[in-house]
Amino acid sequence: MIQTHCDYNFGDNLIQIHYLRKLAANYPEKKFVHAAKAALLPQLRDAVQDVPAISLIDLSQKQPESINVWKNRHGDFFNHRKRYDWSGFYIEFFHKLSRELDVENPLTKPADFLFDYPRIAAKEFPAIDFLIINSPPFSGQFVNFWGEQFDWLIGKLKEKGHSVVTTAPCSHPVPCTQGHAPPMTISDIGSLSLRCKYIFGVATGPIWPTFNVWNVETVNLRVLMLDGEKIDIAPNIHHAERIGDGIKVLKDHGVM
Repeated sequence: MIQTHCDYNFGDNLIQIHYLRKLAANYPEKKFVHAAKAALLPQLRDAVQDVPAISLIDLSQKQPESINVWKNRHGDFFNHRKRYDWSGFYIEFFHKLSRELDVENPLTKPADFLFDYPRIAAKEFPAIDFLIINSPPFSGQFVNFWGEQFDWLIGKLKEKGHSVVTTAPCSHPVPCTQGHAPPMTISDIGSLSLRCKYIFGVATGPIWPTFNVWNVETVNLRVLMLDGEKIDIAPNIHHAERIGDGIKVLKDHGVM
């Protein structure tokens, strides 16, 4: 049995679960237990419902032999030579973790990190132009977050006639995943991304399932709000450290 835990947020845990899914496929004789915050478990379980070999438990239930799999577990992430190379760092991280677990690393190139758990493709939502990830970041990945600037952008997109869905409430009458009945899960947001043209927003929890194997050819443009770090696991990704810079990318591509 392989036991792991991560006491951080959705993104950190989803990446680890993705890794465990690959291990489960390659090592059918093994069982896996991953511990996370209790509040995250209902949504994280969407990512393992088709893999009986993986169990998710509350952090309070983790055993002494459980291995911490947070990216900064050894205190070296923020000074790492690949600190700003998202896939480069994680390929190296999972290579080291795999040696620790005595398995072969299944994540060896950027495209390997695209989520492929079936729950994402199990739901269908109406087609939209823009998915706006205006949820505030909780891991310090985008310090220039201003909800008012997202509101301005959403208003301009509506003036242009674009259909918009947001992941956090805004001042405009547009659908919000939190206002859906019932509220949409992060996997639902991944499902929504299968029929959207543009994704714009903060590289935080709700954005991760939008990086999936089903929309790599259909999303025309992704603009990520992120400080320094570069994510290269899908095509058509542009990065910006300020919302104004992200808006310029939209203008340069003729969609605003």
